[in-house]
Amino acid sequence: MIDLFNVKESIIQLKWIDGNLIMVQPPTMKLITQITTKEVEAQKNALLQMLNRNTSARKFTMQDINDLSIQQYKAVIEGLAKHSAEVENHPNV
Repeated sequence: MIDLFNVKESIIQLKWIDGNLIMVQPPTMKLITQITTKEVEAQKNALLQMLNRNTSARKFTMQDINDLSIQQYKAVIEGLAKHSAEVENHPNV
């Protein structure tokens, strides 16, 4: 039997910028889901904007992004991020 009553939650110690120690309870699954959903939607919107800044006269929609497999989605995100980092590190490229 898994006794959830006796499962101990570890408190997260956070030292704030003013030096005070704040004791934060771990997030609930509901909160994690809300944060993750908002982050994914924000990332998808950013990707849509990036893809629509193309010189191929292609207009992308959110459906185009939603139709990607997770591997395809990650490849596009990682590819754009890698290119951006290269440009940042070597602005003359």
